[in-house]
Amino acid sequence: TCVYSTMRTGVLRYFVRFRSTDSQSSNALLFSLRKKTGFPILKCKEALVKHGYDLKAAEKALYEKAKAEDWQRVQGRKTQHGLIGVLLRKNEAAMIEVNCETDFVARNTQFCSLVSAATQATLDLHQQQQESDQRSESDHPPSLWQRQLTAADITSLGPWSHYTTLNDMVTEKFGSLSENLAIARGCLMRAKEGLLCSYVYCNVDLPLPEPTITSDQTATTTSTTTNTSGHNNTTEHEVVAMGTYAALVHLLPKEGTDLDVEVAQKLGRAVGQHIVGLNPTSIYPRPRDESGEEPGDKGSALVEQALLIGDDSLTVGDVLEKNRMTVSSFMRYGLGETQDDC
Repeated sequence: TCVYSTMRTGVLRYFVRFRSTDSQSSNALLFSLRKKTGFPILKCKEALVKHGYDLKAAEKALYEKAKAEDWQRVQGRKTQHGLIGVLLRKNEAAMIEVNCETDFVARNTQFCSLVSAATQATLDLHQQQQESDQRSESDHPPSLWQRQLTAADITSLGPWSHYTTLNDMVTEKFGSLSENLAIARGCLMRAKEGLLCSYVYCNVDLPLPEPTITSDQTATTTSTTTNTSGHNNTTEHEVVAMGTYAALVHLLPKEGTDLDVEVAQKLGRAVGQHIVGLNPTSIYPRPRDESGEEPGDKGSALVEQALLIGDDSLTVGDVLEKNRMTVSSFMRYGLGETQDDC
């Protein structure tokens, strides 16, 4: 009896230790899957149990389920919020608008990571496209190549990282964010001369997105985001600046003038801030019509507008002339501008 009791106690102790170790391992897998995908913990547990705690199989099943179920559930719901991402890389820039349903999700780390990855991927993939097809550059001025992108242009791009297309990147987030998400539009600039500058306005504090660099092309650049307090967050590494308004500006030195990069960067940022604030419709004023009447949009030309920040007795044109610079082109995005009024 004593021998039987001793053996039974030993077996029970081994079983308890085994179950404890097994439970700890299962919990580690569960929390790992939850952190990696962002899906609710109950969905993660269900996927792990169904696939025998195979982490990769469970992750794949979660994403496939999100595409099958959540895509149908959220389609048609309006996306009035979101962020605009801007990435400068040496002489190239991308600006992308990504929309969601609520401002709460727009401040979510996963959504910020989506905006960052989509912006970077768009620039990466178009760099590859331009390298393989140089014919498109002949349609633009010698100093600048630029292109407006539709939602279809962007979502059909790929492959990038482990995604077949960028549309897969968006649909992957449906299950974890439980909102309709959409890439609205984008644009690209590539300067052959002069300097590209950006300004991004953000009225809320955003979380830092997770690093998404997968391209072999990494470069040091400066990008500036300004919040409502006027604080500048400037970083000296590749970063996607995000906000609700943004502008890209291409500056050229006048003939016979050397480009002072530091001065041009400050000027480009100031001009970008002005463009975001006053929304000019052109760089130069339109000429009078045949009857000699002034155009209906008088005062909407960038060079004619009084400075938004600084000495308002000066126009943007005055400041550009003082610094012997010209604006070759600019693009301005405001969140939701492409959507119908509700």
